[in-house]
Amino acid sequence: MDASHLFAAALRLQSSWKVGSVDFRDADGGRQELRIMIGFEPGARFHCPETGCREDACPVHDRRERVWRHLDFFRCKAFIHAVMPRVTCPEHGVRTVPAPWAGPGSGFTLLFEAWAVEMARRLPAGTLAGQLDETDTRLWRSVARYVDEARRLEDYMGVEAVGIDGTGRRGRNCITVVADLVEHDVINVTPGRDPATVERFARGFMGHNGVPEYVRLVACDMSPGFRKGIREHLPHARRIVDRFHVARHADEAVDKAGKTEGRSDPLFKRAECLWLRNGESLAELQVEAKRNLTGQRLKTGRACRMREVLQDICTD
Repeated sequence: MDASHLFAAALRLQSSWKVGSVDFRDADGGRQELRIMIGFEPGARFHCPETGCREDACPVHDRRERVWRHLDFFRCKAFIHAVMPRVTCPEHGVRTVPAPWAGPGSGFTLLFEAWAVEMARRLPAGTLAGQLDETDTRLWRSVARYVDEARRLEDYMGVEAVGIDGTGRRGRNCITVVADLVEHDVINVTPGRDPATVERFARGFMGHNGVPEYVRLVACDMSPGFRKGIREHLPHARRIVDRFHVARHADEAVDKAGKTEGRSDPLFKRAECLWLRNGESLAELQVEAKRNLTGQRLKTGRACRMREVLQDICTD
């Protein structure tokens, strides 16, 4: 079997298509690229690409050349170059035949996109783009198309417990992420972290068969905006503050007390690093120093003891 037949079999080309040539070409940076040239048999006829059309033997009107990025071949970038036919349909006129190895409008093959989408679940877009020697814009466009399709098929019927968490600095590029607490899936991402954020989530939730009145539990932070939005748009939900935000507020209280008392006592100020660290992360001398400081009549010591009691409650 020669290279042309081998790649035709690997790409699962139908009888009308054929691999004309397979060769390596020099590219920028001294690297080589694999170029797979695909064409079609002389006199070939194709099915009309319009949905529902029954014309399956449309003659070729003309042809247009296109290029797709394919999976790397032994660390060499691979590209499919194809002369795509445009056919004449008696009902719909001139139409371009879709490539069986790529999605409509994409510059990547289906196999390349499948691999890139899988890797995008584990790597930041910038890192992945660097590894693939591609622009992150092209990768994001490809990933976004599959995400949109997956979102269109989501069904939230029966979701009763959600977690709402706002990220970003207050007033600057804030987004809110909503997750299904049972399935551990992200079900909505929307800008902002105010009552309108919960309203947008509720509208999108209903667009995927979700019922806001069925939501019985919402875990979130202590944001007044979230509290108001939940009361108005998730009327039957019981709101609880998740333990991570409770712990963060306790850490901030200890830190604030330590900084206040540290201004008047330079020796005490040097011990600030001990207050927010747990015992297992401290050396023996640090544990002893923290115990001595905690035993004194200090606001930071009392705050630290309260924080540790709260930690025990949250981990039980």
